[in-house]
Amino acid sequence: MRNYLFAILFMHILHSCVTPILIKDGDTAFQYKRYNDAIQFYIKEIDAETDEIINANKYYYLAESYHQVKNIKEAANAYRKAYELGFDPIALWKAATALQQEEQYEDAIALYRQYGQQVINEKQKAQAAIYSCHNAIEWMNDTLLFDLVNLECNTPFDEFATARYNDYLYFTTNRNTNMGTEKYHWNDKKFYDILSYHLMDNQIIDTFNNTIYNDGPMTMTADGRTIIYTQCGRPGTQDDYCRLYMITKKPSGNWTTPEYLQLFEEDTINITQPFITANGDKLFFVCDEFGIGGSDIFTSNYTSEGWSEPVNLGSSINTEGNEMFPTYYDNTLYFSSDTWQGMGGLDIFKATAKEKKFKIENLKYPINSSGDDFALLPYPLSLQDKKDSIILIAHFNSNRKNGKGDDDIYFIKQKIPPPPPKPAIQYELHLSVMEKLYNVNNNPSSGIKDSIPLTISTIQLIDQKDSLFTIFSTNELGDLITSLDSNRYYQIIVNAPEFFTQTLTFDTYNQVAQSKNNKIILSYKVVLEKIFKNQEIILEDIFYDLNKTNIREDAKPVLDKLVLLLNQNPSIHIELGSHTDCRSSSDYNQSLSQGRAQSVVEYLVRNGIDPSRLTAKGYGESNPVELCTNCSQCTEEQHQRNRRTTFKVL
Repeated sequence: MRNYLFAILFMHILHSCVTPILIKDGDTAFQYKRYNDAIQFYIKEIDAETDEIINANKYYYLAESYHQVKNIKEAANAYRKAYELGFDPIALWKAATALQQEEQYEDAIALYRQYGQQVINEKQKAQAAIYSCHNAIEWMNDTLLFDLVNLECNTPFDEFATARYNDYLYFTTNRNTNMGTEKYHWNDKKFYDILSYHLMDNQIIDTFNNTIYNDGPMTMTADGRTIIYTQCGRPGTQDDYCRLYMITKKPSGNWTTPEYLQLFEEDTINITQPFITANGDKLFFVCDEFGIGGSDIFTSNYTSEGWSEPVNLGSSINTEGNEMFPTYYDNTLYFSSDTWQGMGGLDIFKATAKEKKFKIENLKYPINSSGDDFALLPYPLSLQDKKDSIILIAHFNSNRKNGKGDDDIYFIKQKIPPPPPKPAIQYELHLSVMEKLYNVNNNPSSGIKDSIPLTISTIQLIDQKDSLFTIFSTNELGDLITSLDSNRYYQIIVNAPEFFTQTLTFDTYNQVAQSKNNKIILSYKVVLEKIFKNQEIILEDIFYDLNKTNIREDAKPVLDKLVLLLNQNPSIHIELGSHTDCRSSSDYNQSLSQGRAQSVVEYLVRNGIDPSRLTAKGYGESNPVELCTNCSQCTEEQHQRNRRTTFKVL
């Protein structure tokens, strides 16, 4: 495609390109576009020259020559050498773009960054190019579903299709079998002809009235009765510009004589790459004059008086670079650009009208590549296609790597990619270990005032599925943060010297992440109780029926907690004490309290506690917490406080 782009921009000097010229050096060869000759001259001249400034210039034009004959790798090397020898930083920029075209994105990024540091007023431009390289890397690594086929009609020469009618593709090519005998000296290839390719039979047919000049590309209405095509060159003239011609099919089936479409008053300009809409009422084309940049896209409407005055699509589409190969389907404009952020070379974009402007979207990989990608010809999607999640069926053209030649025609069928796999849920344990503070220091029966971090605790994290355990220590804040595996049952054992051990269990099954990073934080707070040996601790909320010793249902939850505490601390022994108030006789109260203490022991034993760890002690009324001068003077509240069940660690 680069060869074709060069051709349309320099058609007005075509005559001098084919007239015999005496070439004695690289500069002359370059001036007359004989790039293969220029390469040979420059290589010899560089070897013979010792002046670095002169060689910097020669390396730059050697790189330009390599670029024109599509030897991008050598072009990149020569651009870099030119810059190293003192040539303008533009050589550095072009070396970066060449590396980008070679898919050497990381190397290109390094040179773009260097260019931005060297040319401060173009730092933003360099940043945009770096962003494009990062995008390209990301797009190529995306999960995609597509079938991409290099068509059988492609050869080592250029083939690029710009029209399709029924089962035929109409393509432009510079293969050796084309009309005429003249060749471009700058690439030693024939001028372009238009051929048709039958997609079902894989047959190439030469039915177009080609000339010895450049013919193509072309466009056709949906009914196949109107063709507009490009022709560059006319007999008997030296100012050979590219022009558009139109032919229509007569009722007899014959075609009319080609009609020159003079869309501008100015005649010495290049107009090419036409695309006519399906019903023939609008024409898009490319012109290298009257625009914003190198080549711009224009449009013209067909009226009762013929084609209207062309309108530049404006800065919503056109840039200071080159916008080319427009196509239009289903209210969407497709075009190629070397300036909108892309993967390298020409990328294909789609533009949809939005509030009198266009929304521009890069079609990304695999439509686009590091090379030139252009002239997208989509197929309308059927209901079945949409049911099959197909989002695009099209032909397009590319000179990407691993093709058959220069420009090749490709067929693509692209589906909606599968949803990316959900990132694995990450579990994280946040554990805080605290100790109780009592209203009266070292008196657990005085009530809890607060809790503070316990920094001396040890934590065992047990993976019950694999029977693995890990030992941690808390930090200075009494906290532990650690990652967990999914689909596990865990047990945590928290202990500290002179504190009761505690355990807790949890799992990492079927949890739902609440955050975007798919992380689930399991937060737990463990409050350890200090062990006070031989110090009585009241078991709250244990009540007995009048003159009864049996354990009531409402007392069982409290005793179950004691069972858990004993199971978590298997080495401790405790005394279970029972106290009465002063009412009734002393002997009766002693017997009643012993029976109640024994009932607690028996409940604990029934729940799995070794009886050897338990001692039952009835205190009767001998150890009141509320002292009254006379039993009859005690209030009911005082009697209630004296009636209590306790335990203490022995």
